[in-house]
Amino acid sequence: MKKKWILLLLITISFTNLAAQDALYPNTFPLGDVRITAGPFKHACDLNVKVLLQYDTDRLLAPFLREAGLPKKAETYGNWEKDGLDGHIGGHYLSALAIHYAATGNQECKKRMDYMVSEFARVQQANDDGSICGFPNSKKFAEEIRKGNVGIVWNYWVAWYNMHKTYAGLRDACWRVCWDWRAMKYVRPATARLLSNSWRHNRLMWRYAMSFFLMEMG
Repeated sequence: MKKKWILLLLITISFTNLAAQDALYPNTFPLGDVRITAGPFKHACDLNVKVLLQYDTDRLLAPFLREAGLPKKAETYGNWEKDGLDGHIGGHYLSALAIHYAATGNQECKKRMDYMVSEFARVQQANDDGSICGFPNSKKFAEEIRKGNVGIVWNYWVAWYNMHKTYAGLRDACWRVCWDWRAMKYVRPATARLLSNSWRHNRLMWRYAMSFFLMEMG
């Protein structure tokens, strides 16, 4: 019962936070409401789409499939994607696809966005804890957090940041940019399951949890 009240409080605070953000930016409008037809901004937008479509989505998804114990469809990218930040570019990429689909209506961006959301659904289903993570030993991280061992975060390279990029990508794909609610159902359960068994352990966990949940939602 206590956990339900805590989760309700978190959801309430998160939507309060979103309302506060909206109040800060009263002059914004949905990207799909306008189309840039000429000029340097059109060139920049077209160039962004061209670069986005040069990425291999399966390579960006590879860290998530690996951590979920699923067969990879391609090898992961190098550098940060193999040095402990594995998976964080996938979240950025999903956000970029959502933004540019909304701004241009490019159907290939939409196709790739839908594909990534469906693959994240497979990852979450394969993970016992419902998480969607690509960094190495992410299951161990989630397990320790649920036990209340928040100090485990110092054994990882910006784990919260990494996870937030993924959930921010799902958020952008589902409602902040594209209003596709299919993606949101994978965000909240992942957060709730990751943190649900940790509330009683210490106040530090509460602070971590609140910060993460608020970042995830906005």
